[in-house]
Amino acid sequence: MPVDNPVPPEVAYTLYTIIASIIIVCDVPFIVMIFWNRSQKELVIVGFMCIADTAHAIAFLVSGAIRLWIALNHEGGNSITNTQCIRYYFPVIFLYSYQLMGAATLVVSIDRFIAVMKPVYYRTLSNAFSFYIMAGVILYVSIIALLFIYIVQTGPALPSSPNCFTSESYTPEIWRYMLFFRMSTLIVSSLLYLPISWRIYKMANALKRGASSDNYSRKIIKTTRTIGFTVAAEFVFVVIPDIFLNFNPFGLARYQVIWYICGVSKGAINVLLVTLQHDEIFKLLNRKFRRLSKQPTATTVLTSSNVRSERNLGAF
Repeated sequence: MPVDNPVPPEVAYTLYTIIASIIIVCDVPFIVMIFWNRSQKELVIVGFMCIADTAHAIAFLVSGAIRLWIALNHEGGNSITNTQCIRYYFPVIFLYSYQLMGAATLVVSIDRFIAVMKPVYYRTLSNAFSFYIMAGVILYVSIIALLFIYIVQTGPALPSSPNCFTSESYTPEIWRYMLFFRMSTLIVSSLLYLPISWRIYKMANALKRGASSDNYSRKIIKTTRTIGFTVAAEFVFVVIPDIFLNFNPFGLARYQVIWYICGVSKGAINVLLVTLQHDEIFKLLNRKFRRLSKQPTATTVLTSSNVRSERNLGAF
């Protein structure tokens, strides 16, 4: 961690572990709900984004806990090699999550582009379409990850601190790939939403004029707007902090704890945006809460029945 960081390492790593734990608790039930209830294909792809966010949060949790232990035991001054960092596993998870965060967001934007530009064609696509895309992206990321790990393990060992920061765990070339792959895919995703937004604007105007009364168009507009908020969140909470951290404009990199927290917190923001804006998710949550609220009543009735039965048995 840089010397000019104003937040003590113990405080920073504690914050990382706490916030990452909260993100995981928020994201995992959301992911299970989407895939377990066989949601619409656009929601399945949003669930893919949440998987990437969860992987990133898990890496933050594990790395934060290990680095906190190192800081508390005053072992930060020791020196190891980048090949030894792999034993902690979180560098490998970061290798996946950096790529998945960008790739998943780009896939979501492409999905919305097809939905608004070719709505008739998009309507014919099944949920299998989303799973095929997800499988393809995961396959690509896995191949790249395995290749990079092989390069690190077979190449010359490079010095690293015991904290095993991602930039130290891999070669400079691999680290630049990870960073710029995420930034470039998120920027392209945001730019792709410009024609999408224009198309949505025209579709909404057509509905207002009464030129179209298609409920499917209304659904596309609402879903695309909701997902647009999540893409915007990716840009604000990931791309901008990445720029601050790696290019240090106006010396803003010294506030790295804030920027890292922004990047990992984006997972909870995505869940909140989709939950509040998407009818299917909101209805699923309502049903779950209603079931939970009815369970105590059912238990109370059953207990009362048991008491009456016991009294009758005693009298007999």
